Amino acid sequence: MGTHGDVRDHRRYVEALYDAVLSVARAGKSLDQLKQSISLPKYASWSQYKAWLPLNIEGVYNRIKLQRRATN
Repeated sequence: MGTHGDVRDHRRYVEALYDAVLSVARAGKSLDQLKQSISLPKYASWSQYKAWLPLNIEGVYNRIKLQRRATN
């Protein structure tokens, strides 16, 4: 359970993550390079941030790859 503010904050996190992954992926970086280079310090105080960030990066990266395949 959460508040409307929690949902808003989570959406902003996902949007920032997507933008960061897309930007670095477009620069030709590998998934491992993305995981090493992307950080979202604004959200570093969130519970499980360090544990989940690499998994979230991988999820967004895979989503972007699927979208690219669908448009080719």
